[in-house]
Amino acid sequence: MALGALLGMFGGVVTTSSARGPKWQFLPKSPMTLPAELCGFEVGVTFPVNREFFKVLQTSADGSYTLLATGSVTSSFTNLETGKTITENVSGPAKITFSLTAPPSRWRGDATNSSPRRPRQRALGCLQ
Repeated sequence: MALGALLGMFGGVVTTSSARGPKWQFLPKSPMTLPAELCGFEVGVTFPVNREFFKVLQTSADGSYTLLATGSVTSSFTNLETGKTITENVSGPAKITFSLTAPPSRWRGDATNSSPRRPRQRALGCLQ
């Protein structure tokens, strides 16, 4: 299933979570390194807290998916050249629509507790 392939990018096996109700699944996350092309240097990303769950709300004829995410998540972003790290609360809820054939820059989303990227980029030294 194409959705399974996408969710695998977030790292790990997706499991169901009956405690949240039907169709909610835990979404494990693995550490990753973002390429230097995004910021001028590589950025290490880890997830000190991950209690995020998701469910598929809609699968469209055009191949896009709409997911609902909820739960607590913190992400740490480390400038791998300087070692500077910032940690942010990126918890849900969030509603994300994406297509497996479109780059992430074209995905649409609405999150209540996700901070804008510019302060994060400035804190890491991406913006002057």
